[in-house]
Amino acid sequence: MFIDRKYFDEFTKLDGELDDDTFRAIASRASDFVNMKTYFRINNLSDFPEDIQEKIKKAVAMYTEMFFYQGCQDAYNGFSETIVANTVQMGRVRFSGGANEGARTGLTTTGGIVNNPIADQLLISTGLCYRGTV
Repeated sequence: MFIDRKYFDEFTKLDGELDDDTFRAIASRASDFVNMKTYFRINNLSDFPEDIQEKIKKAVAMYTEMFFYQGCQDAYNGFSETIVANTVQMGRVRFSGGANEGARTGLTTTGGIVNNPIADQLLISTGLCYRGTV
């Protein structure tokens, strides 16, 4: 996990809405998700300069908060109730939002999980999301 409870509480100000066990579960998943988005380049947070560490921590806190508000386990499994379904099927008939559905809703996903655009911009600014070699 890239953040602890104290950091999360200071960052989000949720005032105890989230119990410790749920926090650990969600923050662990959020850390994994951030690590996945950075191509698993974050092995040890202390290997990075402090400004990069802070951006990573903020992104993890944002995803932890987002996962909490979107239904915890459902959010990081891609089944959040707050997300509009792209496809609906009834029997043999399927209705789909089509290729532009993401553009109309403003939502983008990674592996079925909704992206947080602010957290993603923080991660992009670290250089860790770059696919190429330096």
